[in-house]
Amino acid sequence: MSASRFVCLRDDDTNFFTSVEELRIAYGPYWGVLPITLAVIPFAHGSERKIFDVEIPYEKKFENLRKWEQGATADELSEYHNVHPIGMNHDLVKELSALVTDGRVEIAQHGVFHRYTEFGAELLGDRMSFASLRDGKEYLEKVFDIKVHTLIPPGNVIDLTVIGYMNRLGMNLFSSGRIRAKNRWETIQIYLKHPESFVDRGKNTPQPLHHRYGIHYFGSHTYEEGCDIKQLLSAVKRDLDACGFSAIGTHYRFLGNEDHRKEYHSLIEQIAAMNDVSFVTAKDYYNKALLAK
Repeated sequence: MSASRFVCLRDDDTNFFTSVEELRIAYGPYWGVLPITLAVIPFAHGSERKIFDVEIPYEKKFENLRKWEQGATADELSEYHNVHPIGMNHDLVKELSALVTDGRVEIAQHGVFHRYTEFGAELLGDRMSFASLRDGKEYLEKVFDIKVHTLIPPGNVIDLTVIGYMNRLGMNLFSSGRIRAKNRWETIQIYLKHPESFVDRGKNTPQPLHHRYGIHYFGSHTYEEGCDIKQLLSAVKRDLDACGFSAIGTHYRFLGNEDHRKEYHSLIEQIAAMNDVSFVTAKDYYNKALLAK
């Protein structure tokens, strides 16, 4: 009997510096068994790692990053502004390629550089060009010999301009944040053009896909620092009971902590024990949810 309810597992920030062992440890018995959608950075910029050194206090992390840049030496900035293509990590590419072929990993595009500035994340129209987003997509496709279908914005931050780029590239959006507009006038224009967005925003029950601004997209609950695992499990159950679809996002680095890892594995185990539940990639989630609408 085929499953009638579906859960997608999302993991962010796989990049050149990610080791195979980190991913194997993070997912333990589920690695290579359950399908996982990895949000992969094509060309990791130094700020992707440096942000962890300056994130206290968290609300000033971008401001702190800029202060570090201003105080850094030329040699420090030379390293910081290097970008690191994931294809140069041959062991990682070999591991992931085999799992992609088996349908156990989906390679989703996680921005282009995962670049942070004092203004925040990169997938906004004044910071990202169509050519850069396209080049990142094409690079991942050549490295892994696949078609990339899913875009996951760093920090879940994306605006209408980059949504336009995404549409031109034929990609689906997986984001837990709101889609931003440049200003109020752009917001008014997009709602006039896509009145279905009003209806979607007014729905207060779980939906497999949001339908706004002329696109369908979906988000996920996040397993992170301070997460109440019981509330997270309840949220997933509520989604599945209401519409048959749910998703959970996390970061493999976070799962490097043994306590977090055990808790997350327990969450997966409890979901797997539910009736008629199957784990799927983001691409399969999107396609199945589209058919269910």
